[in-house]
Order: sequence, then C-alpha cells, then structure tokens
Amino acid sequence: MKQSLTAEKTGVLRSRWLPLLVGIGAVTVTLWLWRALLAQEHAQLEQTVQLEAASVKNEIVARMEARILALVRMARRWEDWGQPSQEQWEFEAELYVSHFPGYQAIAWVNPQLTRWVTPPAGNEAMQDLALAFEQQRQSVLEAVRNRREVAVTRSIDLMQGGKGFLVYIPIFQGENCGGIIVGVFRVQELLDTILHEQVAPRYSIALFDGEEKIYSRPDSNRQHLKKWGQETTIELYGVTWRMQVWPRPELLAGTRSALPQLTLGMGLLMAILLALEVNLAQTARLRARAVEAANQGLEREISGREQMEEALREAKEAAEAANRAKSEFLASMSHELRTPLGIILGYIDLLLEKTFGSLREEQVDTLRRIDRSARELFDLITAVLDLSRLEAGRLPVEVREVQVPELLEELQAETQGLRERASLEFVWQVEGELPPLQTDPGKVKVVVKNLIGNAVKFTKAGSITVAAHNHDGGVEISVTDTGVGISQEAIELIFEPFHQVDNSGQLGGTGLGLHIVKRLLELLGGTVTVESEVGRGSTFRVWVPKVLHTP
Repeated sequence: MKQSLTAEKTGVLRSRWLPLLVGIGAVTVTLWLWRALLAQEHAQLEQTVQLEAASVKNEIVARMEARILALVRMARRWEDWGQPSQEQWEFEAELYVSHFPGYQAIAWVNPQLTRWVTPPAGNEAMQDLALAFEQQRQSVLEAVRNRREVAVTRSIDLMQGGKGFLVYIPIFQGENCGGIIVGVFRVQELLDTILHEQVAPRYSIALFDGEEKIYSRPDSNRQHLKKWGQETTIELYGVTWRMQVWPRPELLAGTRSALPQLTLGMGLLMAILLALEVNLAQTARLRARAVEAANQGLEREISGREQMEEALREAKEAAEAANRAKSEFLASMSHELRTPLGIILGYIDLLLEKTFGSLREEQVDTLRRIDRSARELFDLITAVLDLSRLEAGRLPVEVREVQVPELLEELQAETQGLRERASLEFVWQVEGELPPLQTDPGKVKVVVKNLIGNAVKFTKAGSITVAAHNHDGGVEISVTDTGVGISQEAIELIFEPFHQVDNSGQLGGTGLGLHIVKRLLELLGGTVTVESEVGRGSTFRVWVPKVLHTP
C-alpha cells in the first residue's frame, strides 16, 4: 500500500511538470526559429549592402579612369604630333573641364616650370605657385619623369578651399621630357557628380584617405553604420582610399519582413495551447486512475453490498465516458484550431438560449465571459491565417458579377447576431442606381464585415450607418459610427499589422482587422480611407473599381 501511494505521488509530480516542460520545449523551438529567420534576414541585407558597395566602387573607379584617360590621350597626342600652341591646348583643356565635372583646373608644367593653366578664372594663384607644393615640386616632377607613369597624389587642401587631389601624366618625345599634364580635382564636386541620385539612392557613402575623411554624401547619418556598414578599398595608381557604405533608414524599413514576428507570436500561442492540451490529457488520465483505484478499494471493502457495487459501476462508466469525451476533444484540437472553437461557440450559444435547461445568473455570466474570450481567440486565429495567406500570395481572387444592393442585404443577414448583441441603431443606405461590379464578392464581404465589427467595438451608444453610392468609376461603401473616434496621430498607423488604437486591452482585438482590409483591397484594386474626430466617431470609405483587371 505504501509503495502504491509513493508511485501515485511520483505520477502526480510528473503530471504537474510535464505540461511545463512541453511548453518550454515548444517555446525554445519557436525562439530558435525566430532567431534563424532574423539571422537569414540579416545575412540577406548584409549581402545586399556588399553588392551595392562593390557597385559603387566600380562606378567610382570607372568614372575616374575615364577622366584620367582623357588626360592621358591629351599627353599622347602631344607626344605624337608635337607641342601644340597655347591656344590649341587651352581649347582642348577647356573641353575636358566642361565635359567632366569635378575639375578645379588642368595645367601643363614643363621642365623649366613654365605653366599653362585652364581655366584661368579662379586659378590665378597657380600662375605663381607650383600647384600648392612649392617646396616639393622639383622632387615630384623628377619622380614622375623618371617613372614615366601616371601618378595620383593623396588628398590635399586646395588653395581655393576644400579637399582635392592631383593627377600627373608625363609627356615624352623620345627620351626628352616635354613636361607634365596636371589634373587638379575637387573631391566633393567630383564624387557628387559620380554618385548622383541614381547611384545607390538609399545608401550613405563616405570616403577616407588614411584616417582623414575626404568625402561624405549629403544627408548622410551614421545611425546604421556600425551594424550594417560595409568597408572596401579603392586602388587608383598607387593611392588607396577607404570607402564605407551603409543603408539609410528608409531602405531598412522597406526590406524587413513581418514574418519573424508573426512566427514568434504564432509559435508562443501554439506553445501555450500545446501545454494546455498536455495538461488536460494528464488531468484526464489521473482522474481515470483515481476512479479506478477508488473502485477497486470499494469493491474490496463492500463486496457484499450490491447497492454500492451498482453505484461504483455507474461512477466508473461515467468516468470512462468523461475520459472518452476529453480524448475526442484533444484529438480534434490536435488537427486544427478553428473547428473546435466553432463547436465551442455553438454550444455556448445553445446554453445561453437555455436549450438544455435553465441556468443560474452566475452561470450565465460565466458563459458570456467564455463566449467573449472564445470569439476573440477565433478572430485571432482567423486573422493570422488570413494574413499568412496574404503574405504567401495563396489567397486566390474569384471574380464574379456582384450586385451591390444584394451584397448589402446578405451582409445584413450575416451580421444580425453582431448587431443584436451591440444594441446600436444600424442604418443601411443605397444612394441611386449602382452598376454591377466585376470583383470577388467574398473578399468585399470580409472587408465590410471587418469595418462593421470595428465600428461596433468602439461604439458604446448611438448608430452605425452603412452606405453605398457611385464614385469615380466604381462603387464607394462607407461605414460611419458615433464612437470614440481616432486621433490624427493614430490614423497614420491603424493599417499597420498588430497596431491597436486602444492600448489598454479592454476592447480586445488582434490589431490585424484593418491591415487585412487594406491588403484585400489591394488585391481587388481598391482603396480605403478614414476620416475621424476624437469623441465624435469615424467614417471608413472603401472604393471598389467597376472591373477588376486580373493579371
């Protein structure tokens, strides 16, 4: 007997811990999947930024090579045809300056340090100075002449202000040096021209010569540099620049998906339901064992009493019947969620209608609370499933001819229960003769039902008006209530998923209804707008085109 009690206590302890362990396991799997989805999203965005950085690098190198090669061609013509006149040279140099934005000047310096400078306006100081490096000019010219290669300097402070750099192209006629073509570039103007608004429009870009920043794109901020920034180097004739590229907030907002958050929410919900399911199964099994143990004990103690045996037999049959009912409930709950919820709601309606007999007032109150909670859970599951289908593109559009007055009559019948529970005045208006629509009637019904349900939830007293009229080549259906209204700040967010105007949680809801309305109307080629004033009510206007053009 003592061993039996010890085993029974051990079983009770295990039954108490098992639902918790199952729930923790399901939550762990959900969190792992959520982290995996976030990591995948991060990797995709990081790869996108890397590709964009490589594209920007190639653009900068290609455009700067084009400018330098133009100067090289000028030097080669000089070598092939001989020294041009100053007027001819200045004419060609002015063409380059006007054709390639970013030049401060183009100059020619001969071995005797005679200089031609184009354009002369704004570069007067260069006529008397050796291009801002007077003390080092002889060594630089000598090095370029000896290497016979194009050379690029590191960034310098231009006499006209701002950062710049110089490009040297030597001119040789045989073994004789005919001088050096010098291109003076303004970094900010040059890179603003190369990185125009069509190049990486949603990225911030900065360039460094060593540790010194020489360029940054206008309106750049470093908010996301540390997390998403990519760094690469640009090699140009012996000079190395570091380039940083990172996404702007508008790019991040457009590329991030709601799937990880939906996965987290649905996974946590399923973990709770699974733990409850295991708890119910454990409770049913323990109760069955308790009844069986009690039956055996009573049979040993009152084996001679027929009346008690009959009572025990009935108790055993009742327990087994209860156990079978619970097993059936758990089996159906394992396959799908909405079907058992629908059955629960149906039985609650029957009990409230006193089909199975009268109920005490406290029982009625309890049933009504259960009814509200079950309906909220049913709406949540339905909304999440609809949203998942929309996100996956698995919600087909079935186009048929729709008579709007008939559709409104069907909606009146289908929302009768909701309207009776609301105790509000409902007004249905059809203004003028409405044309038939070629659209999906089921989705139009879902849109209007969601708006009516939303109006009922936020309207404690007054009326709700559903009206339809011709508008802009289609039909506009409006739902107007006299409820609490919506602030202008909240209107900008109400169509976002999981956003609720009421943050207290007292009014219930999932925050998905209006988001689904908007997504369904996008499928139907329609629109939704809202007008509201706090304390006076809201009007939601749905416009559906006369003909839905499916791809």
